[in-house]
Amino acid sequence: MPENLQYYRPRNRALTRRAFVSAGVCALISNPARADVNFAGKTINLIVGFPPGGGVDNGARLMARHLHRFLSGTPNIVIQNMPGAGGVIAGNYLFTKAARDGFTLGVPGRDWPLVPILNPSGARYNPLEFEYIGSTGEVNTFVWLRKNLGIANANEFKASPKQIIFGGLTPDTQPSMVAKILARNGYPIKVVSGYRGTAEIINAIESGEADAIATNAASFARRPDMVEKTQRLMQLLPSSETLPLTSQFVDEESRLLLKLTGYASATGMPLVAPPGAPAEFVGVYREAFAKMAIDPLFVVEAEKLGESHGVPISGDQIRAILQDTINAATPAVLETFRKLASLS
Repeated sequence: MPENLQYYRPRNRALTRRAFVSAGVCALISNPARADVNFAGKTINLIVGFPPGGGVDNGARLMARHLHRFLSGTPNIVIQNMPGAGGVIAGNYLFTKAARDGFTLGVPGRDWPLVPILNPSGARYNPLEFEYIGSTGEVNTFVWLRKNLGIANANEFKASPKQIIFGGLTPDTQPSMVAKILARNGYPIKVVSGYRGTAEIINAIESGEADAIATNAASFARRPDMVEKTQRLMQLLPSSETLPLTSQFVDEESRLLLKLTGYASATGMPLVAPPGAPAEFVGVYREAFAKMAIDPLFVVEAEKLGESHGVPISGDQIRAILQDTINAATPAVLETFRKLASLS
């Protein structure tokens, strides 16, 4: 994967935020919400690809609490958790079974759009055919270790005489893959995949069943006490944090693998509609999402939960990032990724 692959990550977040607000207001003035889409008395089903309690579920429920305020008629939004295979079960449902009437949306997860090219088994959808509504922003991934391990930095981590157990979801999703990429670079890591959600992994860290996790801060939304019991050692994307980048501690091939699994961080957690959803509904949802993402009430709650906010990503940008990532994934990189993903 070329080094110049762009994830549309803003260099100056303050300027980008102002630009987005200005562009969003202009778009809403020139393209007002369509009067023929009224949600009064209606219910929107929101399919969530992970069980309750984890980062994906928390983020989806945050959207559900606020999005309806920006839709005409303020409809009910009902969460339906459909966990399994790192979001693939929900993705399959949205692609093959969900109603195309405009009243079904989905938040399958973070990694699911790349599954058909990384590990096609079980995925029955084409990610480019979904209608992408938007994302509240990129979500950085950190490597978290239990503090009582006494490991304070990446060098101590690599030199640890104790094998560090990372909890993972499905073998090809980011929490598993970041740990596997570090392991192939000499870190004493054992990855235990198969947890249904990050909430389960965090509980496993608390009990001592696991030692570490590669995930975002929102995974700790329902367990803020566990933030104090863990130590962040590195981060996947550049940010205002002073933590070193994971890419500093791996070889060149591993950097390409990190870029591939980093798609899930670069696009955050997209809200989607099934393929073939009515265009007028998609347009209204996009407009409502753009308003929600910069609404002060939403921003305050997102900050409390550790969810991304302030620099949302449009549906068109999400699709462009996905297309670029697919185009740049060379056969050699994909083969290495698949072999690594197949390891338990």
